Amino acid sequence: MQLIDAQDLEAARKLARRYWDTFERDPRRGRVGAGASPLIIVDAEALAITLPRVLHDLLGGPGAELSIYGFGKSYGLAAADHFRTWALAEGASEASSGTGALFWPMHIGLTPRIAILEGHLEPHPLLLVEIAPGALSEVRSSRALDTRPTRMFLSGLVSGALSRRFGASLEARELPGGEASHRVAVAPAGELAGDLEDPRLTAPAEAVAGVLIVEA
Repeated sequence: MQLIDAQDLEAARKLARRYWDTFERDPRRGRVGAGASPLIIVDAEALAITLPRVLHDLLGGPGAELSIYGFGKSYGLAAADHFRTWALAEGASEASSGTGALFWPMHIGLTPRIAILEGHLEPHPLLLVEIAPGALSEVRSSRALDTRPTRMFLSGLVSGALSRRFGASLEARELPGGEASHRVAVAPAGELAGDLEDPRLTAPAEAVAGVLIVEA
């Protein structure tokens, strides 16, 4: 079973481009507008450097990481709901409306590409997702800082968007790897520990059939 239909993905890509083309930007006020919904522009350095530092000072390392992941997931859920409402009002199909938020991170510079490498929907959703580094990782790398906070944020964002897409509460767990593209396993919280034992999760990308590439 294909996780996301290729035609729905292409329709969602076009929808996402149309959505971002409607933006009215006013960086001096820190705001943008898409249709009737106002959104806030957040400086990349504030999100990549200041937020993790403040959370670390307040909560310690583990608490900061959980908060950043939770913030990313909340953002992913909100983005998916916002985009679906906009897309349905534009006459889009339910499938493409639900998939379009996967393109959100590309259009705001968080990552240039997300690849869904492997997965299944039965007996429960399981997705192996590879996320390429983007603007937030570049900001931290330029300061000789590790990129884990930005990887946690993106992992949360992707889990939120995929939760809405598949109508299930999903969590993401980062797999061991380098500072470049990182892989996360996405599944229901109660199933995730067992799923992490699946050897397919560490297979090279070229060994995986039916890869879905999400890029703007």
